[in-house]
Amino acid sequence: RGAELIHSTILGRAARDADALLGDIELGKVTALILVGSELAWTDGDRARAALGKLAALIVLAAQEMPATDLAHVVLPIAAASEVEGAWMNAFGRVQCLRPAVPPPGDATPAWKVLELMAAHFDLRWCHERAESVLGVLGAHVPAFARLSYAAMGALGVAVAGETQAPRCMGEGSAVKQAAAASPGE
Repeated sequence: RGAELIHSTILGRAARDADALLGDIELGKVTALILVGSELAWTDGDRARAALGKLAALIVLAAQEMPATDLAHVVLPIAAASEVEGAWMNAFGRVQCLRPAVPPPGDATPAWKVLELMAAHFDLRWCHERAESVLGVLGAHVPAFARLSYAAMGALGVAVAGETQAPRCMGEGSAVKQAAAASPGE
């Protein structure tokens, strides 16, 4: 949800789904891809493998092996969410702090830091000492994140982007649709 909000705010249009990305790869509109942190929600794994295999460059930043790491030209280790400080937005629009439960193994580094080091090779200079400063920069470009800080989020986080109530059980559908159906006119 957070990535969708960032994408739509900065680029001015809704994020496309994983299958639309595959279509762009198949048409040659996308020739290089940096995949960060997890697999995309491909509906057809065979199609995804074939399309990703056509890329001139596939760079995967991952905390563990996954199908895309087998196809990647470069795999860079990143720390898992349980190993880093940061912030995340859940499916219902609540931004919460991440605190490391354990240190990252070996050379694993937070994804934001790896991206910052990669950007330096293209003369893009980002200089952040902590993940919270990345959140500050993000807030300057995405109004929903403006004035967010770890202190402001506290232990329970902060509702942004139209937080809705969570479904009563798994699989009830999207948070926005469920909330609208449950409380019409309120």
